[in-house]
Amino acid sequence: MKISREQALRVYWIVSLCALAFAYGLAVGVFRIFPYELFRQLGSTGRELIQFPRHTLRLTPEKFFAASPPEGTGVDRHVADKPSPGMTLITGFFDGSTAIRLIDIDGRELNQWRISYNEICPTSPHLDKQPHDWNTEVHGAMLQPDGDVIFTFQYAGLVRLDRCGDVVWKLPRQTNHQFVADAEGNLWVPSRELREQPIPKYPKVPAPFYEEYVLKVSPDGKVLAEISMLDAIFESRFEGLLFANGAHDPGLERVFNSDFTHLNDVEVLTPDLAPAFPMFETGDLLVSLRNLDLLMVIDPETRQIKWTQTGPFIRQHDP
Repeated sequence: MKISREQALRVYWIVSLCALAFAYGLAVGVFRIFPYELFRQLGSTGRELIQFPRHTLRLTPEKFFAASPPEGTGVDRHVADKPSPGMTLITGFFDGSTAIRLIDIDGRELNQWRISYNEICPTSPHLDKQPHDWNTEVHGAMLQPDGDVIFTFQYAGLVRLDRCGDVVWKLPRQTNHQFVADAEGNLWVPSRELREQPIPKYPKVPAPFYEEYVLKVSPDGKVLAEISMLDAIFESRFEGLLFANGAHDPGLERVFNSDFTHLNDVEVLTPDLAPAFPMFETGDLLVSLRNLDLLMVIDPETRQIKWTQTGPFIRQHDP
């Protein structure tokens, strides 16, 4: 069958358009140009809709729930001379809302703070998009002597409420996990920022990635200092901790994802414990980088690493 010149031209243009579309699609994936972000969000929403349809459609919060145990299971005992004395602070989802509860040794509720991210933070310029209440969680919380409570919205901010639930201050950073107070009452808080482009001072770390920090926050919510985990690693000449994957690769490449360090804890060496650790100083920081199976002790003044250990623990939390 003989193909006419007009038909050949039509095939040529169709093939050319397909090749152009393929090339542009490849560029979208490699260079993340328009409409990469649109497709990424559509894909994420589609997966959420399939996995958690009622949650995604805002019908009922189901994404982070687990089934309740059958009635009558579990243990409910009170041996008066065995528990630690004092009150207990609990975070969770109670009666249709995220909340923090303070209970006494008998389980009686002494106070409750109802927590709504959308009311506390009606706008979130520090995040890619404004999260819904059902997609936020309280990770760390700390009761203050005056009855205030300070808590972390996981990857969404640090907040201080008074005993009546009114906002005292809020810190719009991607704070996360538990935090601790030092001897002066300042808070040491894990945080992070997304880096979309490679950073020359971190060679071989491909973008995008989260650069993680420990923030020093005053009791009134001001950031006094911030220590980059990658700065500490590279400036202390411990970059081998990032690339030691056992591969015989002259390029020192390893499998990275955007969350390759995953800072999940910071602890401060207190004056009462410092004598037990003569190799360290009061105020030194113990940090946990979960995805590297790594613990580090950092001098918060010089920001130099004093000590490290990788394993034998795996994916450690709250060391």
